[in-house]
Amino acid sequence: MILEDQYKNACDELAEKKEHIKKVRPSTAQIRKDNQQVKVLENQLDKCLVKYNNLQADNKTLRKEIDVMRKEQKNQNRVNKVYNHELRVTNEKAKKLNTTTFQGQRVSEETNN
Repeated sequence: MILEDQYKNACDELAEKKEHIKKVRPSTAQIRKDNQQVKVLENQLDKCLVKYNNLQADNKTLRKEIDVMRKEQKNQNRVNKVYNHELRVTNEKAKKLNTTTFQGQRVSEETNN
């Protein structure tokens, strides 16, 4: 009797544990569905990573182009500064020449009169 009771208790305990495992463990259909969803999400992630990497490469290229343009702008500003200085000097020389010429004409007119 004792052995039969122990055997019956062990069978009941085993049945309980099997029932608990069925509740806790998902069905094979659910596992397949989850695996398929994981594959879909991994595929989407790979596509997004490719797109991200392409954008990063484009961004790097554009940054290099911007740096080149900044250097060109800096050089152009330096050249323009030199030209502006030369224009101011030439303008001042022209004003002095004009003043000298005007004074020369007045002196010439006064001597002729």
